[in-house]
Amino acid sequence: RFPWIPVERLGAEQQPSPIKFLDAELPVPTKAPTVGQHTDEVLRDVLGWDDAKIAALRATGALG
Repeated sequence: RFPWIPVERLGAEQQPSPIKFLDAELPVPTKAPTVGQHTDEVLRDVLGWDDAKIAALRATGALG
């Protein structure tokens, strides 16, 4: 039987883990990022865009 991992932060009560660890502390699972959550960060850090350029793109509706 699989161990149960509490996942209150994920909006569920418990989630089964398909892997059994012996004498090991399991990390608490986290949610995947929401769509667009890191868009500004990626445009800034990866593409080198400034806030004005990001705002202009967002104003066109291209970022949702």
